[in-house]
Amino acid sequence: ISGMTVLKDSQLLSVGWDDTGYYTKGGKLQSGKLDIGAQPACISTGTSITAIATVKGLLILKDGKATGGLIPLKYDANCVCVSKNDQNIFVGGNDNKIYVYTNSGTEYKVIEDGHLKPVHSLAVSEDGSMLAAGDTRDVCVYSLPDLTPMIGKSRWCFHLQKITCLAFS
Repeated sequence: ISGMTVLKDSQLLSVGWDDTGYYTKGGKLQSGKLDIGAQPACISTGTSITAIATVKGLLILKDGKATGGLIPLKYDANCVCVSKNDQNIFVGGNDNKIYVYTNSGTEYKVIEDGHLKPVHSLAVSEDGSMLAAGDTRDVCVYSLPDLTPMIGKSRWCFHLQKITCLAFS
């Protein structure tokens, strides 16, 4: 299993290296499966939108069902985060960039110079006003929706390993 998320209807969706998503509800495996189409790297759910970053692209689900096919990416995705209001999907790349997509999968903004290392973790604050991003050294915080840096690179730094999880309290 490479990732799990809880959907709006309280189903647990787990994704794994067999390129398949499995739904569990009330502790019981459901009969439906999700064909992901590629090996998943990470998964995130907002309210009703779920994004799965794979080795071949980005798959977007609404209420647990795919809205289309894999959206090809021109970079390797390391992490994904869907905003609570389902409006934005943030993807951290192995190319040190953060890509921002609409909930339909259209790329509309890229943070190109925010990180010196590959981005491995993303989190949106509960109120949707901030995006935190972690790489193998720094944690940066951006104001939303304009993505201006609040805490830029080399401010929260010198972590000894890649940052794999971020959360706002």
